[in-house]
Amino acid sequence: MKQIILLLAVSLLLLAITTSAQDTDKKAAYFSANMSTYNSPQSNGPSRNEGGTRIGGGLGFGINLFHNVYFYGKATYVAKSNYTGIYDNNYYRTEVNISENLSMVNASMAQLVVNGGIQYNVILSKELTIGVLGGITYSLVDQEARLFSGELVQKIDYQSFYGYFGGASVEKSFKNSDFSMFAEAIYNYIDDKSAYFRNVFSGMNFTIGGRYYFVGQ
Repeated sequence: MKQIILLLAVSLLLLAITTSAQDTDKKAAYFSANMSTYNSPQSNGPSRNEGGTRIGGGLGFGINLFHNVYFYGKATYVAKSNYTGIYDNNYYRTEVNISENLSMVNASMAQLVVNGGIQYNVILSKELTIGVLGGITYSLVDQEARLFSGELVQKIDYQSFYGYFGGASVEKSFKNSDFSMFAEAIYNYIDDKSAYFRNVFSGMNFTIGGRYYFVGQ
């Protein structure tokens, strides 16, 4: 499955580059930089994970395929250290006890989230555009959890996970300028069934940043 997803992502990238070379639309491509928050699902009560909100930033690009359709790519890095998390002891101990399978731990996590897919823009005016985004997500995770006694119970060294994403964006252009400002809300679903923490890798990525457009001939 991972090989199929990777092949699809590479195929989309090659298609984007090939089509872009043949397309002479005014806004041929863009480069972006942003600040981001990444919010994983969390609930009140005993299953609360205080590492649910992480802060970071990233870079992105878009290549015009045709009309208002772009190939969309973005890499976001978020991290949080020394937070209280919920750890499932079933991964640590052999016995299974439903009433005692969770422990509070001190945790740290860094996560690289890479999105690759399609962006479709709806132009509302010369200076305002909304977009719809979707595609494949790749995530690289570095994570550590220790009991409050200091005992290491789990460590992930840059493990790969795959999934998909969908979301929307709004963009404000400026008259006679190749720069624009944008905001995005993207949900990343990541298959973390092999992960030790519950529902931590998937989440909403809220982004605000700027884009610079390269104009075609």
